[in-house]
Amino acid sequence: MSRFFRVLAILACVSFILPAASEFSNISKSGAVIIPGASIQALKTCGTKVFVIAELRNNRVFLHQIDAATRKIEGTQVPNATAPALLELPFLSDPKSLELSPDCSTAYVPGFSDGNLYIINLLNKQIVQKIAVGKGSQDLALSSTGKVFVVNSLDNEVAIVDLSTSSVKSKIPVGNVPTSIALYESGAYFRGFVTNFQDDSISVLDTFNDREIRRIPSAGSRPFAIATAVHTMLGDLYAYYVTSVDDSLNRINITTLEIDTPVSVGNTPRAVLLSNYAYTDPNGNIVQLIYTANSGVSDGRSGISLSLPAYIASSAERAEFHKTLSWGTSELLDKATVVCLNSDKGTDLFPNPVTCGQANELWAANLANRGEIAIYDIKSMARELGVRPLE
Repeated sequence: MSRFFRVLAILACVSFILPAASEFSNISKSGAVIIPGASIQALKTCGTKVFVIAELRNNRVFLHQIDAATRKIEGTQVPNATAPALLELPFLSDPKSLELSPDCSTAYVPGFSDGNLYIINLLNKQIVQKIAVGKGSQDLALSSTGKVFVVNSLDNEVAIVDLSTSSVKSKIPVGNVPTSIALYESGAYFRGFVTNFQDDSISVLDTFNDREIRRIPSAGSRPFAIATAVHTMLGDLYAYYVTSVDDSLNRINITTLEIDTPVSVGNTPRAVLLSNYAYTDPNGNIVQLIYTANSGVSDGRSGISLSLPAYIASSAERAEFHKTLSWGTSELLDKATVVCLNSDKGTDLFPNPVTCGQANELWAANLANRGEIAIYDIKSMARELGVRPLE
């Protein structure tokens, strides 16, 4: 068997080698959006729009836009699509992720099988660039320095695309089967964090000088999705990632690169997300929540986990999570995004739009029903954690 197909088998079968998870309380979805017959490959929120990459059984791939408030799929009836779409991605095979420019005008999509990065103008609905980046493009992140970092899982490297020249500037060797990347670029720190799935490590990148500065052992087996929060005084302190064998949530201190003690989340976590809006805990502290979407494929159970982390006063201190709760669902959750339906103001601590009141939702691909994006109202879960939205 070639290395290409061995890696495909590893990534596809993660869910079937996992231990059982603890029992959850139950939660029901508040609604769903259906793209008939599609495999949901990526979800990304920009403002109150949710952008979705969906692949049909005939390998046709489409980019869709959904109004989060009305849950209506927008766009036109593109030929061969099963729902209104912005455009077909005719040369793309096995897309695994999606990134959007801050103004929601441009989409960046890597092709896993064809090794290209596609740059899409969302205003005129056209592919404007196709850049060869490497084999097995699994994930990507958009840098504030005008670069795109693309994780090539079959080449064990991260390709760096310079958007000013539309070309690959350099490539950084990382660990074995890199899977996910998250950037932290604020103040004096320009760092990227890459989960290396096969060798249980995290590569820490210097994203200004385009090099790996450290490779540290993961606290847990098979690190998968990773996320950071920028432009907040609290979430800036960590990068959060899930491990797919241990069913755990872990975090890396941005400054010391130490990894805290993991906490258990739901069975087979496939996505980790940080709220970019604020809550207050029982002591009046302003906090964020960490969400994981769990597919539970190994034993038919799934769920959503919310974690309320303890933050630190200085980089020299360590702190554990306050609390993590999990809720079971009948859906098998995979790719996910968090939607804030009325984000219209910020605070000094959170300069981005962060106040959602009671209107915040988690949207997640449901592996149990092809083409379904399950929607959950998360305010009741937040209340069980003892927090309330910042007013």
